[in-house]
Amino acid sequence: MEQKIKELFKYRKLPFLLNTLKSKDKAFLKKQLVTIQKTIYNLDYYLESNWKIKDKKLAKLWEKINNSIYDAGFNSNEVEKLTTHIKKYQLHELQLRDNKLPTRLKMEYFYYYKSCDVRLMREIIYAFNPQLPQELPISDWRLYDLVTEINDDIEDVFEDQYTINGNYFLISVKEFGLDETSKTFSDFLNNLLGKSIQKFSRSKKSNKLRIHFYTIKRIEETIKLLEKNVEKIRSKGLNKKIVLFDFLNK
Repeated sequence: MEQKIKELFKYRKLPFLLNTLKSKDKAFLKKQLVTIQKTIYNLDYYLESNWKIKDKKLAKLWEKINNSIYDAGFNSNEVEKLTTHIKKYQLHELQLRDNKLPTRLKMEYFYYYKSCDVRLMREIIYAFNPQLPQELPISDWRLYDLVTEINDDIEDVFEDQYTINGNYFLISVKEFGLDETSKTFSDFLNNLLGKSIQKFSRSKKSNKLRIHFYTIKRIEETIKLLEKNVEKIRSKGLNKKIVLFDFLNK
């Protein structure tokens, strides 16, 4: 799991932000963020592995999430605020059990909340560097986080067939077909590209241009991945029994 977390942090450019901290804070927080992410992954695993959710089990998982954030130096009110979006995304996952699929939601809205764990990590890092929001507002990462979440769904489309997972891409293919889904995702990625160009391309600040560069690179990678996996699905198809839809059809 630690290797997975290391790759996640690197992909989402968290080390870049950690490098803005004092050495002592960086060492402490780097370790603490891994612990927080582990507790979130444990919650994800429980939701993806169990159709019937037990309140007591869910409460224990949340107790560990909250405690890991407390240990990073935040009080109860701050923890409540920091975890608001994770609870919102958890609701989306729980609503799968009521046949409320993510495809009923706008893509930007859905993927904004799906990036809640990474955004939590960013918010914690920003709290340790009061100057950072002035130099690089956390909202500047929004487009980057949307693209990387989309990339995750497209990348995981095959393995997510075997879990109770709110993979928007997979569910869209199942609901609307491959061609319509491919066009929807391609159009959305190109729309994000346009937004990034409009937001950053004329900026003279190096860090903003850096995020713009990262975003463009991820969009290009994701479009190539989309084309690759669309062709793979076209030639091989999806598994006949996708776990989520198997439960929904019972």
